[in-house]
Amino acid sequence: MLDLEKTREKIIALNESDAKSILMLTAANIQMVNGGNGSFTSEACVNELIRLYNSIPEPKGKGK
Repeated sequence: MLDLEKTREKIIALNESDAKSILMLTAANIQMVNGGNGSFTSEACVNELIRLYNSIPEPKGKGK
């Protein structure tokens, strides 16, 4: 499950380099679904992106 508001806060706190890296990983996942041989499904892509966004660290000072 993806908490959009929490994810938004974590993305805002990223530095430019980390944000660009996540954007490139997102684009790569979309490309694998769009241009692949069908083994990487839309469902697998969504699950991978949720895992990616959930792995973004909490902003400093925003511990659990």
